[in-house]
Amino acid sequence: MRSRFITIPLALVVTGAFALTGCSAQPSKSSSSGSQTGAPTPAALTDIPTKVISTKIDPKLAAKLPSGFGDTLTVAIDLSSPPARLVDKDGKPAGFDADFTNLLAEKLGLKAKIVNVPLAQIVPGLAAKRYDLSINNLSRNPEREAQLDMVEYMQGSAGIAIPAANPKKVNGKPESLCGLKLAVLSGSYQETTQIPQINTACAAAGKPAATPTAYGTNNEAILALGSKRQDAWIGNGTVSAYAAAQNPQVFKSLTLTDSWSHDNIGLPKGSALTDVVAEAFQSLMDDGSYEQVLEKWGIPKYALDKTSLTQTTVVQQD
Repeated sequence: MRSRFITIPLALVVTGAFALTGCSAQPSKSSSSGSQTGAPTPAALTDIPTKVISTKIDPKLAAKLPSGFGDTLTVAIDLSSPPARLVDKDGKPAGFDADFTNLLAEKLGLKAKIVNVPLAQIVPGLAAKRYDLSINNLSRNPEREAQLDMVEYMQGSAGIAIPAANPKKVNGKPESLCGLKLAVLSGSYQETTQIPQINTACAAAGKPAATPTAYGTNNEAILALGSKRQDAWIGNGTVSAYAAAQNPQVFKSLTLTDSWSHDNIGLPKGSALTDVVAEAFQSLMDDGSYEQVLEKWGIPKYALDKTSLTQTTVVQQD
């Protein structure tokens, strides 16, 4: 497959966060699975954790796989959102969701095949059964729940990335985003749900609405912020925190007030894999490998103790 690489200004390349390699119209390096047409340009970092975390097959769980399933678990992931999903220096999938994918496959005695898919195409792809599942920090909303089975696997929050100098005086409260130009990932929970909620709060406060612009990848969205075409970026909190940690002179990260949630693995509605995936992921939590992944990527506060097929109570953090 061929995918278009973009060049990032020097200010954004300081330590490699969101830095991309190559020039336009160059063939992308294959992941452990490859990519689909229109796949997002992967985020490639030059300095990422390399610890390999493993687990053991659980024969009892492997025996619960559907008859004739085969030996490969095909997983859709948008590889443009470090530290969750990216590629390493060799062009292979990396990040905590890639680690979780490999562990899940290992627990079930399968091979993991990660397919690089734009977020906006993941839910339709699952609904069409092109992939077995997606580990991509999916939040719940009625549209997704109508098309997918969902398994809670970690906590999540909405992060706001802003210029380090914070010229717009954003403070994390929804009202501080009123009237601003917001970069957002197309198809994300922030685009479909949280920005409309923000604009409802703006209207109630008598302030102008925020103006969102949706981008196909977080690379493009962050680039728009860095080049001052947008006032702020809103998306997954781990992404904004990582960007700011890697480039503190360029970005600052805030958590959107009261935005903590539970992220989910997505599977086609009624999938024969749903129950065994939930059990296998619970086994990763119980054997310690799950916690090791979160520690590896510096995000232990996002841990959950239990998987769930339904929405469980969310505790808001500071």
